[in-house]
Amino acid sequence: MAARARRRTPLKGRGLIAVGLLVFLAVSGLVVWRRSVGVSTGNAMRVAQLEKRSLETERKTLQGNIELAKTRPRIVGEAQRRLGLHVPSDSQTRLVAEPGPRP
Repeated sequence: MAARARRRTPLKGRGLIAVGLLVFLAVSGLVVWRRSVGVSTGNAMRVAQLEKRSLETERKTLQGNIELAKTRPRIVGEAQRRLGLHVPSDSQTRLVAEPGPRP
């Protein structure tokens, strides 16, 4: 009897299982990496949203302070305090008539 020549196929048996395991490990590694990137991105977004809320609150507070500081009584009071100005009484003012047209 003649010995039959055995031809080896590229992937057979154990080799096929090894390639399947490598593909499974690569895919599962990609899934774990992608999830970890997603979790870290989600945490960064949460922190950014908290900072945004904080900044919006601060902006509203500052706008309220500006509106309060723009009122006439506040400006007059601050001018009197800083510059030593005061509103003159009626006895301290004079009315000057506007000159009429010259003939």
